[in-house]
Amino acid sequence: MNVSDAVICRLKKEGSNFEILVDCDKAMGFKHGKASLDDALVTDDIFKDVKKGEHASEHDLKKLLGTDSKREACEIILKNGDVQLTAEYKNRLREEKKWEEADKIREEIEEMGYVVEDKGGETQVMKK
Repeated sequence: MNVSDAVICRLKKEGSNFEILVDCDKAMGFKHGKASLDDALVTDDIFKDVKKGEHASEHDLKKLLGTDSKREACEIILKNGDVQLTAEYKNRLREEKKWEEADKIREEIEEMGYVVEDKGGETQVMKK
């Protein structure tokens, strides 16, 4: 993934910011156990402020995250931090939620003894 397409994952701890650049979809996959850390990370650099290009100090990593390993620090930040969601990701979540709700309604109607059929873009409900 290109760095310009990456989003920020931010962890605030004791007044300090730790930021990493991640792929939005893969970062959320990592948080849900469906992607690896390597897939989610765009770079293993750890910043205090990505936009200003200020890197986090090794001292802060050790003191506040308990490690001086960049990889372990990235994992801690991604597991516990907040990922900035892209508009595309939010829209996809909204669409998935809409279809889940529609499926629940269909199941409830069918449990009441009706049949739900889609005919030519039109939904019809009929008694069994």
